[in-house]
Amino acid sequence: MTTTALCPDGLGMAKIRRKRTGRPQGRPKTTGAAHTPRKMELAAARYDSGKVTAVLEDIRCGMSLLRSLPKQGVSVTDWYLWLNDRSEGSAPVTDDFALKYSRACQERVENWAEQIVDISDSREADIIIDERGRPVIAHDVINRDRLRVDTRKWLMSRMNPRKWGDKVQVGGDEDNPLKIALQQAAGSLEDKLAKLEKDSG
Repeated sequence: MTTTALCPDGLGMAKIRRKRTGRPQGRPKTTGAAHTPRKMELAAARYDSGKVTAVLEDIRCGMSLLRSLPKQGVSVTDWYLWLNDRSEGSAPVTDDFALKYSRACQERVENWAEQIVDISDSREADIIIDERGRPVIAHDVINRDRLRVDTRKWLMSRMNPRKWGDKVQVGGDEDNPLKIALQQAAGSLEDKLAKLEKDSG
């Protein structure tokens, strides 16, 4: 049985074959990956170590990837194709591209800490002169600086929670402080019970 129905992608009307049950058979699923070999090949041909070095340096200095890429003339698609390229002998893999990118992101977090201090200490544009010639506090500038600081703090706590997170550290093992505390308490309780049994015996 053949009927006419609106295509799921909204491109117009199309005929969809139905089985005897009356349920639409639908279209076959595409199995092609987003990063096809042809796309990977083209991206590898556009790989420029000089541009990559410039982007990594921007990231180390605290810049976001999406700001650096257009600045250095690199497309977002190519960057992530390079990052996910695991073919043998490709330029990104040979240059330890993924490792360099990871290290640059770690160094950027450290740079954000320095930026927070600079933003907090800066008083530029905190006071403006209004149309009557009077000094006025620029609350929008101060609120913007607060947002810049809070954004960096939030990202730092997510990217390196052990160093920059807000968790309260309990004494003992750095990775499992509560577990160590419970073990110590259990051991102390067992010692007390053994002493009571000995005294009562």
